[in-house]
Amino acid sequence: MNKLTKFEVTEEKAKRKSALMLGVALPLLAFVILINTQIVLAGSYPPADADALWANIANFVGTWVFRLGGVVLFVGGILFALGWRSDDAEQKSKGVGSMIAGGMVMGLSALVGVFFGTP
Repeated sequence: MNKLTKFEVTEEKAKRKSALMLGVALPLLAFVILINTQIVLAGSYPPADADALWANIANFVGTWVFRLGGVVLFVGGILFALGWRSDDAEQKSKGVGSMIAGGMVMGLSALVGVFFGTP
């Protein structure tokens, strides 16, 4: 009988375990998918309601993108001020870069209506 090394034994066990898990996981996943199937149809909402919902989502995204840009701008200002205090050119440059990025994000939030197709 061929003696297997400890590494080969653990490798064989790992192969058997992965084959067993695959043999159990795939049928279980298929079963769960079959049980949870539903017919999904579009709702009978009037187009005006759908357009209003889309406009609300666009306004929500625009508001939060503007706020995120403001936070990045604020943090960049803090980094710039701390770099100025310690006379660190690299930190000043990072601060200015963050301030510019925050301003750009705030400016892009004005274009959310263009991206979402809302007036």
